[in-house]
Amino acid sequence: MKVLLVNNYIKKERIARLESEIKSIVSNVEMLSYDTLKASAWRDYEAIILSGSEYMLSLSETEPLFTEEMELILESDRPILGICFGHQLIAHANGSRVVRMGRETEGYFMTRILSREKIFEDLSDKEFFWESHSEAVESVPNGFRLIAKGETNPVQAIKSERNEVYGVQFHPEVWDSKRGAGRKVLEAFLVGSR
Repeated sequence: MKVLLVNNYIKKERIARLESEIKSIVSNVEMLSYDTLKASAWRDYEAIILSGSEYMLSLSETEPLFTEEMELILESDRPILGICFGHQLIAHANGSRVVRMGRETEGYFMTRILSREKIFEDLSDKEFFWESHSEAVESVPNGFRLIAKGETNPVQAIKSERNEVYGVQFHPEVWDSKRGAGRKVLEAFLVGSR
């Protein structure tokens, strides 16, 4: 399996943990930066993961930086997992607004799983995931279903009704021995996409 990891971070070193976690599950991972990505890149991969970012989609100057990535989201027929900012990009590309929360969120927070989709198959109804964000998706975009709600964000996870496109507000690459649900989400997405 060949996986595309899109790095949306300004500080490129912030992608290291996500890249390491993905490579521990599948060996063939290529990383492209959001600022060099072409919308047609999806054709060369079997699955795509969109990373988090320090950028804020609530700011008007951010959207033009991610035009190619949003086109990729809309055109691709490959499984996609958007993480944090990647989740917000998926929602924004499909017509939802991303808004400031009025506070910074960082730490493990409870998520209530609403639907046993592929990425949540082996999880309990309530799990703790790492979050680090100050913006949130305001509403579920058209053509998507809400599959999880969070303590900090009612639109915690979404899935396309047409294909295997998922967005999660949390960071599944951050987990520990007591809270390993994030690792299970990555495994379910990557192994299930083969």
